[in-house]
Amino acid sequence: SLLSYDIENGIKTLISGTTISNGIVFTKNSKKMYFIDTPTKVVKEYNYNLYSGNCQFLRKVIKFNNEGEPDGMDIDNKGNLWIAEWGGNAVSVWNPDNGKQLARINLPAKNITSLTFDNNENLYITSANSNKKNYKKTAKLFFLRKNYE
Repeated sequence: SLLSYDIENGIKTLISGTTISNGIVFTKNSKKMYFIDTPTKVVKEYNYNLYSGNCQFLRKVIKFNNEGEPDGMDIDNKGNLWIAEWGGNAVSVWNPDNGKQLARINLPAKNITSLTFDNNENLYITSANSNKKNYKKTAKLFFLRKNYE
């Protein structure tokens, strides 16, 4: 489950039935929330109310059909979703309005776990070790300067 904590009201469940909650991001205006439950290989979009903390499911935005599974996620200044692909050797970039993949950045690590932008729009990407022969010691921190597209 995805839970929320409020000092006055305590804990409440926002999304129930999740298995491995991972990526969660909000649009700049905080009206939309995107959420990843990794084993489903789906990114879902929710209406989000900043004041009440409630969310309402809108639609499935992205369905992963490749080897990788969506893991960590961030949103850029244009509103595109950047998704770390566990088992996919890559970070993929998606337009949440139409669900189309815009770009893919392949990396020398099997399990890409998370990513985040800094204030200068540089990208930091983390990965985990793998039991795959060529990727055993691939727990790394990757840094990509702005203008990597």
